[in-house]
Amino acid sequence: MTPSSKSTDLPTGPPDSSYNSVLATFDRLVARGELNDDPAQRRAAMALDDLREQLIADFGKKSLPERLLGILPRVFSERLRAPTPSTGPARSNKEWQGLYLWGAPGGGKSMLMELFYRSLESTPRLDRLTRQRIHFLTFMEGMHAAIAELNRSKVRNPMARLARRVATQSRLLCFDEFIVEDIVDAMLLGRLFEALLQHGVVLVATSNFALRELYKGGLKRDNFLPFLKIIAARVQSLALHAVCDYRSMNLKKATIKTSPKTPLAKGEQRKHYDASTPDGANREKRGSLFSDLWFSHSQGGERIRAMFALSIRGGSLEENKIVLCEGRELVLEQYGKISKKEPNKKQANKKLQRENVYNSSVRHGVGLSSFAKICQLPRGVRDYRALLACCDLLFLTEIPELSEKHRNETKRFMRLIDLFYEEDALVLCATKATTPRLLYSGLSHAQEFPRTASRLEEMITRANNLI
Repeated sequence: MTPSSKSTDLPTGPPDSSYNSVLATFDRLVARGELNDDPAQRRAAMALDDLREQLIADFGKKSLPERLLGILPRVFSERLRAPTPSTGPARSNKEWQGLYLWGAPGGGKSMLMELFYRSLESTPRLDRLTRQRIHFLTFMEGMHAAIAELNRSKVRNPMARLARRVATQSRLLCFDEFIVEDIVDAMLLGRLFEALLQHGVVLVATSNFALRELYKGGLKRDNFLPFLKIIAARVQSLALHAVCDYRSMNLKKATIKTSPKTPLAKGEQRKHYDASTPDGANREKRGSLFSDLWFSHSQGGERIRAMFALSIRGGSLEENKIVLCEGRELVLEQYGKISKKEPNKKQANKKLQRENVYNSSVRHGVGLSSFAKICQLPRGVRDYRALLACCDLLFLTEIPELSEKHRNETKRFMRLIDLFYEEDALVLCATKATTPRLLYSGLSHAQEFPRTASRLEEMITRANNLI
């Protein structure tokens, strides 16, 4: 069985008991056959539980003055100056001010973060613990905007003011996809995070990169190294080397049905991909799994437009819809608005309703546009968030085989996929590449793009099972 980073069907139990711990929930999911008993995931669950117990001790029973007085000595304690841990068994989180969980895509990091965050929500003693879970790039976008606003107001020491504001709003920050891509973020991080840690903020982050690999090869990286030293001294770093890529396993195990009403089904039958087949072998079989919703053939453009028309049946159609973001225009060549309907009995399953963006009771828009219009022009997270606000299913056409000369376009494409994935939305692509993992051949994003490919594969699997 495979872990799902989008799993929301998590049991709750007696308040403040070990029943709500990350490891206890992990064990129940294993017992129900929903997860494999992966040793690396088990070790990470234990480390997250250590941190949970620390949060209960620091924020659970004490009054506000007592908690503040208790935090300051711990923040400046020499125990926080422990050496960077190895990737062996997790040490007690009582010596740390957070956890940095890193590893390859598909290892279960997001799933474990979900279990951890929900374990806090189901612990009444932590009701007073202010907390936030957010994609790291979205967080940094907000920090840059806040700093710009403080600078315009000519506030003295804007970084200190911003850190106090963040610490007041969230004593625990949980970051998905911690990554440093440009010098602007790199220069901000050191001062901001040092101030946050001094205010007693606890940090939890998932990443595809070890700390020492962050911003590797970046411009003026020497100025970034103090940040790494601060994090290594105060936040536990734990490698999650799962036994396999569970997201890919989920894809390989998927048995996908073809509807005779679907125009994509002309003479084609989707095939079951044997989970025992090693990666890299039988690529034709892997390609056949994508043959319907990974539009990679010469007729891909025609087929993806046919699927778009199928997906908006019964709804309104708008040509050249303009999405505005702070005065910037983003054009959708076609846009369909779906009217809300009551779900039928087969859709009544709550888990299906949460996950099925094709359920017309939750879907509100479907867009189709070319890669050039979405990713070639300068775009940012805010632009793609505005796009997501009007459509949660996007058909993206004419994607070139991305190489080093498409470095900037590839970066924007990855941000688009990240944002849609985090919001349980879908992006379906038309390109010449035969699989998502063969879409990018450059060097600049060689370490990061496998996560994007893995997420595209999961989107295809979800779409195949829902259409």
